[in-house]
Amino acid sequence: MARPVRGDGSAADRRCRVVALVATTELADAVAPFVGAVSWPAWIWGALVGLGLIAAGIGAAAISLGPVLLWFDRD
Repeated sequence: MARPVRGDGSAADRRCRVVALVATTELADAVAPFVGAVSWPAWIWGALVGLGLIAAGIGAAAISLGPVLLWFDRD
């Protein structure tokens, strides 16, 4: 599979990058090993988002239907 190419001929890097804004060099050195550590394909991120939306929908339905279905809340 070919990588997308920019107008200047260089290949576009589509990996997820973690950007750390730090004020001290000690913190920058501590964070450095983790920058760019997660570079999963986009379809994995899409699948994770989809599963999260499904779980959120089920949770919202449970919260919404709870008062309707509970027998002791029939005031």
